[in-house]
Amino acid sequence: MQWSTALTYLTIMARRKKQEAVAFFNAQHDAATGIRMSVKGTLSEKLYHSLPEFLTAAKRDYGIRRVQSIHPETHAPIKNQFLLLRSDDRRIVGPKNVSDSYAPMSLMDIAAEVQPFCDQGWATPDSVFGGGFLPDGGESVEILCVRLDAGGVEMPAGEKLVHYMVLINPHNGRKAQGKFISYRPWCKNMFSALLSGGYDFAIPHRIAKSEDPATIMQERIKTAIETWDNFKKKLRRLADHINIWNGMPIQLPDARELTDRLLEIQGIPEGAISGRSKNKRDAILAAFNRPDIGTHGRSAYDWLNAVTFTVSSPDSSTNRESKTPAGDRIIRSVDPLGSGFEIERGARILVDSLTR
Repeated sequence: MQWSTALTYLTIMARRKKQEAVAFFNAQHDAATGIRMSVKGTLSEKLYHSLPEFLTAAKRDYGIRRVQSIHPETHAPIKNQFLLLRSDDRRIVGPKNVSDSYAPMSLMDIAAEVQPFCDQGWATPDSVFGGGFLPDGGESVEILCVRLDAGGVEMPAGEKLVHYMVLINPHNGRKAQGKFISYRPWCKNMFSALLSGGYDFAIPHRIAKSEDPATIMQERIKTAIETWDNFKKKLRRLADHINIWNGMPIQLPDARELTDRLLEIQGIPEGAISGRSKNKRDAILAAFNRPDIGTHGRSAYDWLNAVTFTVSSPDSSTNRESKTPAGDRIIRSVDPLGSGFEIERGARILVDSLTR
């Protein structure tokens, strides 16, 4: 098909049906565990160690292109206004127009920056999927997950956490950035704010033609080493905090008070509390003592797990009943600006205040 104008493109794209996220998973011996349990998708036929090869197998090796925006009535080009499109199917990925100073970034660009982690044996490609769906079904956000080795850091209290670097590529003017998270297979919930409070690194957009390839590679390796050391430090701090939280006894009345404070409903008459807030409170308190997900209603760590369970676990009733696509639920739990991340961060602040 010939695409003569962006307007023609938009007209045709508007007829496409909205799609749900379809993930592609790397073949691993423990394919039934990890963040992939939250998203539906297909498993690769072989284990990939190269991120570019993994993305190619996932059919995510497309570029992101700027295309001139066209006025819907006059059909004239709009000065310094461009749409962002995928190079393969020309699907729109940008939720708004951008200027000519905006440098689009593809998953392949990100893979080149992160591949040194895989080359060093610290990381393995895990999954790739999208979110932030646009009206035509396009994805305004792409998520690439790599599974991290624990770097020799052991978790206390018998915890068997799976660690990730989640790379978020938004096409809305924000930077592509990476976030460390830990996944608790027992209850299928994520620790994002508990591990670190914000993004852990930004991914630069490089113009390879104007830079020496050897210099670029040296910078990538240097960044990988620094980031890896930072990850291990944060993992050790998480282990220390889990010990502290496990040693902080709280009972159901304490959990209820913390939950009311977290949801900002403390002191509000019961009849004036919204049904939504009540449901959230009930879900957290129910998860506070559930041995099947590894909580026993005894410690601050049980309460933190109850909060993260209701926020991010696909087994939580609040998420099972949610109409939000799985990819978007993961984004809001991993993105420091996301609603799920904010709740988890607030829970940690409340628990840490108990030690002062």
